[in-house]
Amino acid sequence: MRHTYLFSILSLVALGAVGCSTDDTPPLGEVSGTVTIDGQPTEGVYVSFKPVGGGRVATAKTDASGQYRLLYSTSNSGAKVGEHEVKISGPHPDDNATKAELKNFHWIVPLEYEKLTQRVVVEEGGNTIDLDYPPKS
Repeated sequence: MRHTYLFSILSLVALGAVGCSTDDTPPLGEVSGTVTIDGQPTEGVYVSFKPVGGGRVATAKTDASGQYRLLYSTSNSGAKVGEHEVKISGPHPDDNATKAELKNFHWIVPLEYEKLTQRVVVEEGGNTIDLDYPPKS
């Protein structure tokens, strides 16, 4: 699936700190939580936290309980301390999918939710950040 491939590439880029000095690592906060879509914890959702002031994107994928734990790099969990733009996405059908495959494709994340951005603040230490879609006002 094209989207899974794209997420994998983005994750590798985000985790590309192999061989880099740990002195370059900014202050991080551990981040975990649950993603719910229409009130239900959802498996297989890709989560990304992009620092508003710039920096490496932290990523995760939800488990069977809808829970996620962010990774900053291959050797560091969490996300850069500060404000983040949070987005979610799910697998997309392959570009070469047939009409029948497209008709039967199960969208775990509605496209309108993929277009939404939530803003959150990551603090040093532990952070539980649950992500509800649609977002609660």
